[in-house]
Amino acid sequence: MNQFIQTARALLICGLVPMCFHSAANAGVVINEIFYHAPDDFDDLEWVEVYNPDDQPVDLADWKLTGGVEFHFKKKATIPPRGFLVICKDAKLFGEFYDVPVVGEYKKSIGNGGDTLELVDAAGATVDRVVFKDGDPWPTAADGSSASLERITPEMPGERADNWSASPLPEDEARPAGTPGRANASFSANFPPVIGGLVLSSSQPLPGKPVRVSATVEDADGLASVELRYRIVRPGTVGDEQVVPMKSTDGKNFSAELPGQVAGSLVRLRVHATDRAKSGRFYPSPNDLRPAVSVFVQARPEAATMPVVQMIHAGGREFAEMERVRLQSLNPHSGPMQPSELDMLLEEFSGALDLQEGWFEWSVNQELDLPSYRALRNLIAAKQSERNAFMEEAAASTDVTVLKAEAPAHIKAFQDSLVAGVKTALPTEKGAAFEVWYRERLKPVELDQTGFLKRFLNIESPWLALNARFELTESQLNHLRPSLRAADKGRSEMLSAFRGDFAALLRSLGRVETELNAAAEEQLTLRERRYLQEWKSGQGSPIRPRVIQARGRSPRGNAAFIYTDQETGATEVFDFVHITERSAGYKVRFQKDRRLHGMSTANVIFEYNDRFVMAEPLAFELYRRLGNAACATDFVRLTLNGHPLGYHLLFEQVNGSFFDRNRITSGGELYKILWYGLGIEGQHEKQDHPDRDYSDLVKLIASLDSTSGADQWEVIQSNFNVDQVATYFAVNMVLSHWDGFFNNYFTYHDRKGGGKREMYPWDQDKT
Repeated sequence: MNQFIQTARALLICGLVPMCFHSAANAGVVINEIFYHAPDDFDDLEWVEVYNPDDQPVDLADWKLTGGVEFHFKKKATIPPRGFLVICKDAKLFGEFYDVPVVGEYKKSIGNGGDTLELVDAAGATVDRVVFKDGDPWPTAADGSSASLERITPEMPGERADNWSASPLPEDEARPAGTPGRANASFSANFPPVIGGLVLSSSQPLPGKPVRVSATVEDADGLASVELRYRIVRPGTVGDEQVVPMKSTDGKNFSAELPGQVAGSLVRLRVHATDRAKSGRFYPSPNDLRPAVSVFVQARPEAATMPVVQMIHAGGREFAEMERVRLQSLNPHSGPMQPSELDMLLEEFSGALDLQEGWFEWSVNQELDLPSYRALRNLIAAKQSERNAFMEEAAASTDVTVLKAEAPAHIKAFQDSLVAGVKTALPTEKGAAFEVWYRERLKPVELDQTGFLKRFLNIESPWLALNARFELTESQLNHLRPSLRAADKGRSEMLSAFRGDFAALLRSLGRVETELNAAAEEQLTLRERRYLQEWKSGQGSPIRPRVIQARGRSPRGNAAFIYTDQETGATEVFDFVHITERSAGYKVRFQKDRRLHGMSTANVIFEYNDRFVMAEPLAFELYRRLGNAACATDFVRLTLNGHPLGYHLLFEQVNGSFFDRNRITSGGELYKILWYGLGIEGQHEKQDHPDRDYSDLVKLIASLDSTSGADQWEVIQSNFNVDQVATYFAVNMVLSHWDGFFNNYFTYHDRKGGGKREMYPWDQDKT
C-alpha cells in the first residue's frame, strides 16, 4: 500500500495523474507538521509531527525519520487511527511550551533555511517526503516568526508548497506556536483551490482611479466562487470588508475591479475561492505575516530632497498612543528632563495603582500556602491587567483637565476592589491584615533618596511581572522566597549605609543581584527567564522608568510604513508591521522577509534639537570612514497618521540585519551596554540567544582582572579584534561622545568567525 501511494504521488507531481486523486483513507502515515525555527533564538526548540489519516493503527516499528533529522522508531511504536506522534530535538525545552507527550528526541537539527525530511518504513521504502524552504512560495511565518508548517491535505504530496500553511500566529507575543498532537488548523480533507499570486494593474494607484486585480485559480473539483475582498484603512480605523465577485472567460484566469479611492487610503486586498466540494482558500493566507496585499493611494509625489515616510496606525489603541506621542513631540518645552503635565500625572497614577509592594509582601514575606498563593496570584494578575488598561487609556488622553477630574474616582474604585478581592482570596485574618497594611501604604509619601536608589535594584516589579505571567510551582516558591528575602534585606542595609559613593553602591547592589540571578537561573525555566529578560529590557532606565508596562509584540503588527524614494518617486508599502514609541521618536520593526534597504528594524527620531539630529549621522559616518561597522542613516520627511511632522533622522538597529549588511558572521552573542546595570549581567543586556549564559563573559573579565602586562595583552589579543576595538575607542575620544567608553554601545562575541569580540557605536546624538 505504501509503495502504491508513493508511486501515485510521484505521478501526481509529474502531472500524469489528475488532481482529483482524493482518498484520505488511503493517504498513509505522513509528515504532518514541522516546527523548524523558533522565535527568540531558541535553537533547540524544534519538532516534527507525523499523522495517521487511516481508520486503522499503523505499526511504526523500525521506521525512520531521516534527512534533516535522524530518528529511529522503537520496536513497539504504533500510531493510532487518526492519531499523531511528535518527535522533538529537546524534550525538556519542548515541555516548557507544549503540554503534549513526545515519543523521543531526534539527532541533528532542521535547517532554518529549509530542509528535506523523509519518513522511511521498516523495509527502507520512502513513505513520505517533504522538501521545504524558508521563503516564498512556502509560508514565511514559520521561519522564526512563531508559526509552524501545517500540512493542509494529508493525501496530497508533501513537496507541494501549496499543500502547506503557517499555523495561526499568537496575538499577544512572539512565542512558539503550532498545533502539535492535534488536528492542524489548516486541515482540509479535500484539497482546496489553488490561487496564484495577485496581479494589479497599478501598484501605485492614483486617487479616484480604479485598479484591475487579477489572479489564476484552479481546482480539480470545479470552482463554485472566486471573490476579491478588500478593506480601506485610514488612521485609527479599519473599514468593513467589501466583496466583489471575480469573473473569468476561461475558468482559470479571474479578475475584478477595485473602485477608485481617495488619497491617503491604504487598501488591503485578498482573494477567496471555494470549490464545489465546499473547500475554500484565502490568498494570502490569514496566517501569513501579511494576510493581505496592500497598496497606498496617493497623488503623484512632488520632487523632494529627502525620502517621504508616512506611518499609519490602523488599531485604535496604537493610534491613540501615537497621538499622545505626536502631541508631546510638538511641545516646544519638551525634553528628556522636562516631563509634560501628562507624564507627571501618569507617574502619579502609577504609584496610586501600584501592586508590586503588596504582592511582594504577601507572596514572599508572608509565605502563603499554595492554595492561597494561587488565589491571590489570580487576583493580582487580573488587577495588573486592569491597571495596565487604565494606564494606557490615560496615556492616550488628549484632555489633561478631564483626566485629572475623572481619574481619582477610577483609582479609588480600583483600590477598594483590590482590598475586597484579597479579603475574599485569603483566609479571614490574613485578608484583614492585608487591608490594614495596604491602607497605610496609600498615604502620600514623597520620593526620597532611598526610594530613588531602590530603582537601581528593583526586586518587586520583576517578581510581580513573573507571577502575573506564570503560576510558579510550590518547589519554585519554596526555593525562591529565601533568596528574595535575602536580596531585600541586603538592599535595605546598603541603602541605609549609603554615604554618597554611588559607584561603590552599584557594585554592592550588583553582588546582591548576581546572587538573586543565580537562584533564578536554578529555579526558573528557560521560558520564564526569557520572559523576565524581555520584560526588563522594556522598562526604561532607573532615571526614567516606564510607567506603562510594555505589551508583548505579536509576530504581526497592525501599522503601515510607506516609503517614497525622493529620486525615482517609487513607493514601497510595508504593511502589518509594528511601529511603537521610543525615546524621541518611533521604532519600526519590519518583517524579516521584507526589509527596508536591508534593515529589519529602523528608528525614526527627532530629539528636540537640530544639532542632535545632525550629529548622529555625522558620527556614524566617521566610524564608517575609519573602517568600523556603524548604523546606516538617512533623513526623511515624516507624516504620522496624516499629520506632517517635518524632517526626522532614520537609522538602523544593531541586530542580525546589521550584521548581514556589514558582512559580519552572525550566530554569536550581542549585548547592549547599560551604565546603570548591576554586575556583569545587568550591564550587558542580552539581545539574542536566551539559552546561553554569561559564563564566557564572566571568564573573560576574570582573566582581564587577574592579569597584567604581557599576560593581559595576550588575553586581549586572544579575545578581541584589537584593530577594530582600538579604532572604536579612538573615534569615541575624537568625538567627545558624552557616554564615553562605559555606556550605550553594543558589543558582539563572534563565535563562528574567529571567536573575537568587537564594539559598535550607538546613540551618538550628543557628540
